[in-house]
Order: sequence, then structure tokens, then C-alpha cells
Amino acid sequence: NTKIIVMDSGNTLLHEERFRTMPERGQADFMKRLTAAVKRLKNEWGPVSIGIGAAGDIDPERGVMRFSPNLARWRNVRVAGPLHKLTRLPCVLENDANMAAWGAYELELKKKYRNVGAVTLGTGIGGGIMQTPAEAPPYVTFYVSVENLAATLAKAAELGATTIVPPTPIPGT
Repeated sequence: NTKIIVMDSGNTLLHEERFRTMPERGQADFMKRLTAAVKRLKNEWGPVSIGIGAAGDIDPERGVMRFSPNLARWRNVRVAGPLHKLTRLPCVLENDANMAAWGAYELELKKKYRNVGAVTLGTGIGGGIMQTPAEAPPYVTFYVSVENLAATLAKAAELGATTIVPPTPIPGT
């Protein structure tokens, strides 16, 4: 699913809605539905910028989703540019786990910590790090947000040394 939120400058959540991504209908269909939702929210709420977090390999400089594990057949999808063109608002595309780390830092943790890491648990497992300037101490505090941490940890496996894909012969070796 795709979630859209509207926040004010004081970081208060003003509005939230979701719609089905439906990747099987293709990139063009999704972008059409996304831009329609953003246009409607622009008229209703008057946002000043757009931030998008998406799972996968993101090129934030170009605003392109190169690959997403959740959208297996989609490659090199321009996201930020079309939204900027439609709305004339600044638009940023970043990896969702990096956005989670940044959001946690900005909204809750910057008064306590200089560096923050986030582990995201959703369709897959992701991670992002929010680092402050070079003069900050060289440590990272991890922030994990789940509904029921004890239940999640009881079901969790060790991330290190976990076989994701069984070993296979490498051709030509």
C-alpha cells in the first residue's frame, strides 16, 4: 500500500490516507493515481514540499527509483520529477529506511542523540542512518519502532549469518 500524510511546520500530523499500490497495473497507472492524490491534497491542504520514501535502490539526486523489491518489474521509475512538474513544489525521493531514520531524528531524537540508525520491519527488513556533521561523536543509536517489541523479538531470527539464498555454483569457476 501507499501512504500519504500531510504535516504542518510543527510536525503535527494533519491528514493521512492510503491507497493500494497495485504494481501489476504498471508504473504509469501508479504515477497517474499518485499525482491525482497529491494534486487533490495540494488543493485541500496547501503543502509547501513533498517527501517520498520508497523501498529499494533509490537515486535521490535524480529522483528515480532504480529498483524496488516490492515492485519487481519496475525499473528506473521517475518519481520526483513528474510530481514536481505537476505541483511546482520541491520534491525529494529517498530510500524509505533513510527517511525513517531522518524522521525519527527530526521528530523525536535530535535533542537526545547526534546520530540515529533505524531498522525498518515491513515487507522486508531495511535500515537507514542519520548522521550529524563530522564533529559529532562516532557512534550510532538504533531506533526500532514496532507495535509489540517483545512479540517481534520472540519471532525474530539472527540477521547475521542467515542464509537468504542457498549457495549456488558460480558459472565459469
